[in-house]
Amino acid sequence: MRSDTEEPASELPVLYALAGAIPPSPPRTVLRAVLRAERTHDQLLASGRRVHVRLDSGRGSVAIEVHDREGRLCASLSGTELLEMADGVPTPLR
Repeated sequence: MRSDTEEPASELPVLYALAGAIPPSPPRTVLRAVLRAERTHDQLLASGRRVHVRLDSGRGSVAIEVHDREGRLCASLSGTELLEMADGVPTPLR
């Protein structure tokens, strides 16, 4: 039973932010997003694909590439495309 001085769970992230403290665990939305990304990663691995993220020092940007088992380039992705794919949005690679 909650006491009158105990804060509701929905207000805890705000209170932690105001206090500058790190919450004891990530919010549920973050945990769900991590699980979706993990499933996508597992699906890519099962299909023999790997995502490579590297800094392109010549352009000063990040290069995101998908390679097959033999290391051949399958696709180049934007940051947005990688995040959408990690979030479970259907793509030609999935």
